[in-house]
Amino acid sequence: MHSRLPRRSLAGPETLWLPELTERYLAARGDDRPVRTVEAVMPALAEGGMLAPEGAELVGPSVEEWLAGQAR
Repeated sequence: MHSRLPRRSLAGPETLWLPELTERYLAARGDDRPVRTVEAVMPALAEGGMLAPEGAELVGPSVEEWLAGQAR
């Protein structure tokens, strides 16, 4: 029988919306295409439904560190 580990919520060290992450990712790759947003299919996403819950353990890397580590 497997022992169950305690549940943990992990999140990155900053709050970031997907369009902003996409803009920063493209910019880091030298891609100047514009990022256009559309209305969220699931309203919970527009309201931050993917944000870490209260009390989540915040871990790295930061977005800048992650972008720096991406291969071109």
